[in-house]
Amino acid sequence: MREPGSRAPRPGDGRHRGARRRQPPGGRGQPRAPVAGTGGRSHRTGQRSGDRRHRCGAGLSRPVRPSARAVLVEENRVLLNHLRHESVGDFFELPGGGIRPGETLRQAVARETREETGYSVEVHELLWARDYIAANHEFAHISPPGLHAVDLLFRCTLAGPAVAEPHEIDNHQIGVEWIEVARLAEVRLHPLAIVPALQAFLADRTVLRPIYLGDVS
Repeated sequence: MREPGSRAPRPGDGRHRGARRRQPPGGRGQPRAPVAGTGGRSHRTGQRSGDRRHRCGAGLSRPVRPSARAVLVEENRVLLNHLRHESVGDFFELPGGGIRPGETLRQAVARETREETGYSVEVHELLWARDYIAANHEFAHISPPGLHAVDLLFRCTLAGPAVAEPHEIDNHQIGVEWIEVARLAEVRLHPLAIVPALQAFLADRTVLRPIYLGDVS
């Protein structure tokens, strides 16, 4: 059992024991190739798909990727994934990730948080949304070409005090930590734009604020 006010256990060898490490889309270190047109006819218009390329975003390397993430604050600490990349060093992210077919946003948040951190959570209202267009930001050189993600950030609470071992972690994840809200500006948190938004929200939860944070890293 792990108390929310304490630091989450970190594996001594830089890995979570028993946790399966997720591979990036497309396999080991390789971005998934975009789905090529089949040359068949459109179900809606009867036109060949190749005839409509100028109206279908041809040339885009991949579709926009939606993800859902948890904003979990307990005792004025935020639960974050600790990641390490050989090119950029250490940084932190909110738990969460991609949405499976047939899965609601709330279900995705709960599943991803449990897989990556071991915590079971109750998922509440949507707090913020943000774009992440990799080419515009610091991590462009380590991101798949053409990456454009949309993150939906939900307020969460712990469903109970018990915590299990994470069993499916991000490719570069080395641990899980509770970081004090007052220290968020000191750590390398992505998206950094969440820091003032979260501080304002915790100061007065009754005030309506913009949900969309913009294209931020």
